[in-house]
Amino acid sequence: MAVKSWFEEMRECMETGKELEEKRQEAIQNEADWRASGEELNLEDDLMLEYANYQMEKELKALGNYIIKKYPDKDDKWFIADTVYFQYGRYYMFANQPAEAVKWFKKAIKDKLPYPYNAWEMLAAAYVETGDYKKADYWIRRYMAHYRSEGRISPSQWMDFSKFYLAVGWFERALAIMLEAKPKQDWLWYDLQEVARAYFGVKNYDKGFELYEAYLQKCSDDDYGFSEIALAYYNYVNDVERSEQHYLKCVEAAASRENPRSWNAKVYDNLSVIFANEKDWDKCFHYLKLHFQNKFQGVEADIFTQIIDQRPTIEDDDMGIGIYHAIKDFEHSPLRPGGLQSAEGLVASQPSAEVSSANRQTDGMSGLFELDESQSN
Repeated sequence: MAVKSWFEEMRECMETGKELEEKRQEAIQNEADWRASGEELNLEDDLMLEYANYQMEKELKALGNYIIKKYPDKDDKWFIADTVYFQYGRYYMFANQPAEAVKWFKKAIKDKLPYPYNAWEMLAAAYVETGDYKKADYWIRRYMAHYRSEGRISPSQWMDFSKFYLAVGWFERALAIMLEAKPKQDWLWYDLQEVARAYFGVKNYDKGFELYEAYLQKCSDDDYGFSEIALAYYNYVNDVERSEQHYLKCVEAAASRENPRSWNAKVYDNLSVIFANEKDWDKCFHYLKLHFQNKFQGVEADIFTQIIDQRPTIEDDDMGIGIYHAIKDFEHSPLRPGGLQSAEGLVASQPSAEVSSANRQTDGMSGLFELDESQSN
């Protein structure tokens, strides 16, 4: 799973298409007005920032070269670092070219950027996006240390950093930063899910479930959230009853989806896996039938329903596993009506193998359903 940085939200909120072109023309006119006015310094800085924000590389570089030539003295390097190099780095972050951004932020720091901690934060975000997590960690620590030394922190920013550590599986550090950000643990509703994942990661399951349940009370329509906690109940504490309850709540929450059938098919498939693990064959095949009835329609759904309803009496677990696999194999067989199907989402008897993926997933829970058949009993 690709890890996003806290810069991602800024990039996603940028205007595109016609709106961006209108901003471009507005910025170009602002520059023309500025040159005509003959004003100094501050407007140059504002324009560089404006061009960086709107991904205007040609205009940004033209204005940057003008400023570099205008201030050739070594004593002006701090101004060039701040106004030109730092804004070049911002441009490349907005343009989703973090490796190029790294070069300019480092050059800004080398040329004595007046507020280097701004570049430290940007460097950390760039390294997150290039996948160099050790360097990202270094610059995050340095940035946080600066603000600690001044006796001030930003809870929202600290939470952004913690999400990075959570996403890469550094749970102890993620939780430590969360607790530093909000030492009174006065979590907002949108904090609860992330903090719960951190507690799961450090194996404090009671606290993790407490916070996740509190989150779901606030977000009762979050079908992804119900699917995650359902899997967590099974993976972490083998609570089959609560896992089943939350998977069924997941189906209820998904009712408002435009097309919930595909989602429901995956949920019921996971439930059939769980009860196959538990050797509860009545429930296993009950949910397997619901899986097929949601995944297929018409003749195909009828055929799978008949296969399950007419299955022989299961006399031992080996027979149950054999029947289960025979039916699942037929689902992907070219002999069934509808032809050869993709082999995505094959059954696994041990969803717990997916636990690390589950508690690191941050932008949708579809990964919870990608279970590995090779683990089946």
